[in-house]
Amino acid sequence: MAPIDYVLLLNAAFKEYADLFVERQEVDLKLSQKEQFIRATVNMLPEDQRGIWESYLEKLAGDYMGLSQAVRAVLQESPKRFHTATEVRKALEKSGFDFANYTTNPLSSVHAALKRLKPEEAEMEKVEGVMAWRWIGEMPLKVPDVSGASPKWMETARAAMARREPSRGRLNASRFKPRW
Repeated sequence: MAPIDYVLLLNAAFKEYADLFVERQEVDLKLSQKEQFIRATVNMLPEDQRGIWESYLEKLAGDYMGLSQAVRAVLQESPKRFHTATEVRKALEKSGFDFANYTTNPLSSVHAALKRLKPEEAEMEKVEGVMAWRWIGEMPLKVPDVSGASPKWMETARAAMARREPSRGRLNASRFKPRW
């Protein structure tokens, strides 16, 4: 039996990996452009017709969020309470947030995201000698359930999204259920 050429295997694997990465970037760009087009087109509709289309878009595009949005969601879950960076990190880990794409340790990433919050979003205070944050910004509106009124393409998209796993560094927003 001939010996396995691991360098050749790695070269092929890295080429395929790089090609897939470029393809993903192209798809992300197309998705972003299409979302911008949809949002602009929805804004052209009369006010009373916008809601259903905005809901469809939120159902498709709004299910996954990055670290900053996930941190906001944790603070919004209990806006009357101050949260330390450690508590926010634990809440994110408990909800299944994947920190694999972050180069620093998860606590540093969470702390940096908390420090970047705008003053009108969260207030900061020392609690028992440790910095803590509390949500003071506007609370997100609940997206109305439009599942019974969705067109065929929406059912297809929803089924596709149910089959796909969350991408790295993203969080399934549906795990955060507001308590208000």
